[in-house]
Amino acid sequence: MLNTLITLIFFQAGLFVDSNPEPLYAHLSQPYYTGGDILWTKVYFLNTDTSDIQSNVIHVDLLDPSGNLLHEERIRRKANYGEWSYQLPFDLPGGVYTIRFYTLWNLNFDPPVSYQRSFELLSGAGKGSAPPDHRDWEQHSMVVGNSPLQLSLKSDKETYQKGEKIRVYIEASDSFGEAVSGNFSVAVSDAAWISPADASRAHLQEQLNRLENAAPNFQRRLQAEKGLRVEGMAYSPETKMPLETNYLSLHLVEENEYHQINTEGGQFKFDVPAFYGKQNAQIHNLNPYQDPLPEIEILHPATLLPQDSKSLLEATAPDSLARNRYLFLMRQQRKYREIFGQAPTPVRQRPDRQIARGEADLSFDMDDFHQLISVDEFLDEVVLTARLKGSNEDRRIFLQESETYKRYSRPAWFQVDGFLISDTPYALAIPFGSVDSIQVFSSRDKIAAHFPSIMAAFGVVGIKTKDGKLPEGLEDVSNGFEVSGFHFPYTFSPPPTGNAPDFRPLVHWESQIQTDETGRAWIEFPASDALGTFIIQAEGVSLDGRAGAATLKYIVE
Repeated sequence: MLNTLITLIFFQAGLFVDSNPEPLYAHLSQPYYTGGDILWTKVYFLNTDTSDIQSNVIHVDLLDPSGNLLHEERIRRKANYGEWSYQLPFDLPGGVYTIRFYTLWNLNFDPPVSYQRSFELLSGAGKGSAPPDHRDWEQHSMVVGNSPLQLSLKSDKETYQKGEKIRVYIEASDSFGEAVSGNFSVAVSDAAWISPADASRAHLQEQLNRLENAAPNFQRRLQAEKGLRVEGMAYSPETKMPLETNYLSLHLVEENEYHQINTEGGQFKFDVPAFYGKQNAQIHNLNPYQDPLPEIEILHPATLLPQDSKSLLEATAPDSLARNRYLFLMRQQRKYREIFGQAPTPVRQRPDRQIARGEADLSFDMDDFHQLISVDEFLDEVVLTARLKGSNEDRRIFLQESETYKRYSRPAWFQVDGFLISDTPYALAIPFGSVDSIQVFSSRDKIAAHFPSIMAAFGVVGIKTKDGKLPEGLEDVSNGFEVSGFHFPYTFSPPPTGNAPDFRPLVHWESQIQTDETGRAWIEFPASDALGTFIIQAEGVSLDGRAGAATLKYIVE
């Protein structure tokens, strides 16, 4: 099998009239991180009316300090924005990392258009010291872009006690003072660890300037991504030529969904239903006269972007006092977690899915068959409708159709822990002691209801193991790979419960802020237990893509 590259992309059948790139910008929650921190971001479409946005999917890549792809996900667009949150692994080495955002439509240009943001991941035990408090911090509404959105922040007072509830009002208007509806995000942080470059929201203005001056050449004809699609090339394992078949099948294992299409010049394009996270998938050729396991190459959008490290944005030289303050607060939070017995936030992973299975014609619990020693013996001795033919590598299972009582002329397939395989000797070699249950699908109606319709010419034997995990080596046999769905954003956690004080550097993050017809909205959050000056940083875009940003300071005494 070829090295599998995972993607969800598809080519355009026609041509778009509009050949402009889709400009993106990302609001990051903070400039510094340590291992275990959650990286909060909100991605905006700039200078674009919501109704004109073509792509429904935003791709995000996390690159390590050497420019290598570390992590990738797909974000589902909502209106003119998308959300992404990612918990950095605890053992990730320190350095300057880069996040890259783009849409497939932006890969039509030469050079491809992507938005990149760099951040510093700090390593070590957090040996920082508290610098002087920034009491002279000035709040202001920043003018960004040629058609600015006026964004302002107001609170009921400037000084609060630790733990006190803070309410901040947000107002959005145009240059004439008219109310504006838009989407916004807010980060609340200790002011002493925000460097001047990040406080001025220079990243937003720089991106607007870059978009205004850039004029990439239109090159490819990739269709804007409306939903999830798996695309690639299939080859004959014997001739290595592009495979022509009308029975190419994509199986999403955890969802137990099958999709069947024909190839054109070896190309395949599977539209798949929306799902979150990742799940296993496999591709088969169900044409009974061709090899069931084609060689496949799944296209990867990141391969269409330049990998030259020079394309990465240069990281702003960090402010040493700001870095020290951040590490100081992280050390304080860790110390009180130890005192109050609070474990650090674990790395979040998607919950395991239960493999869906349909109702079988026959179902057997292996706890009732301790006297047997192999799957081969079980099928031969217990399943009277199954007939074994051949020996060793030529061993095959033939099932009997339950309604007509006629024997299928072609050998049965196996579904092992959700994976569909045609390798009978492999399935029969699964240790019998590890098998939990065996099902037999021999009715054409039940087969057609839970498998591709072509499987009604074979019959299927289902094998479920006790741990429910894919037996070793089955990935190669089943032509399996991982396919990415949409990212499911995390929810920002409230302050720690109990008596532990809250010294988190990032006091609050909120990304779902929508101003109403009066241009107003508000947020609430508790003041930190740390004393000093704090800064609220808000930014976002109106529904027609105009950008705005503002800051507001308050003091905790």
